[in-house]
This record gives sequence, structure tokens and C-alpha cells, in this order.
Amino acid sequence: MTDLAGRAARLVAEIDAEVPALRRIAEEAARARDRVVAGDAMACSHAALQLHRWYTGVEGLLERIERALGVPPSPGPGWHRELLRGATLELPRRRPSVIAPATELLLVELLSFRHFIRHAYAVALDPARLVPLLDRLAEAQPAIERDLGALAEQLRAAAATSDGS
Repeated sequence: MTDLAGRAARLVAEIDAEVPALRRIAEEAARARDRVVAGDAMACSHAALQLHRWYTGVEGLLERIERALGVPPSPGPGWHRELLRGATLELPRRRPSVIAPATELLLVELLSFRHFIRHAYAVALDPARLVPLLDRLAEAQPAIERDLGALAEQLRAAAATSDGS
């Protein structure tokens, strides 16, 4: 197996393992939504944690994809945003686009919330702010599944081609 085929096979395995985990987190967040709407403080905390976990999982997977395919990380304080923006770009002879531009738009708000929640340890969570984020997550999950599924198919094809199959 060539190096490309090996890296592609590993990425496909990671995508296949991560997508169901992300789906479970999104489902957990969705189950808290009605209690968040009702203003339940514990449900707000739980939902915020699930939003954080989900986005962190997506970002970690995007980082691993870039690293495995030889795309250097963006330096500087804006690297989180650059990772999303870069994931929409096709890099000829390196990798196809990882996510659609529409998916990036869904993820940007979740990235902002993830940043907020990591630094807002003394702030009460506002249900009116959490509900739209939970709704955004409900849109983002199938988009991520679609985009990562398409990437996995392209990686499988590239691995088969480079492996001579």
C-alpha cells in the first residue's frame, strides 16, 4: 500500500469513527432543547457542554485531515477560523475540499460560541442565545455528515487509484 493509500485509509477510518460520535453528541444536545427553552439552568449548562464537545470534535477532525494530507496549519490567533475557511478550498494535488461553503457558514457561529464558552466561566447562560445555537447544530450535523461522507468516498477512490486497485 502506498503512503497516500495508507493515509487515506486511516482518514476514512477516523471519519467513519467520528461521525457517529458527533451524531450522538448532537442528539444529546437536541434532547436538552425543550428544557433549555423552559429556562432550566442545568439543561442550559448541559446543552452548552454538548455544543462545545461537538464543535471541538469537528475541529479536531478537520485538523487531523489537514495534517494527514500535508496541509500546514495556519499560524496565529485566527487559526481556528482559518481552519474552517481553508477546509472549503480544494487544494489541487493535495486534497479536495473538506466541507462545503454552506457548512462553513453553519460552523462559524458554533466556533464563536465554543470560544465564548471556554472563557465565560462566570457568565449565566442565556436560553434565548442557546436555542438558536442548538438549532444551528441540528442543521450542521447532517451537513458535516454529508461533507465528510463525500470526502471519505473521494479518499477511498484516491487510495484505490494510488494502490493500483
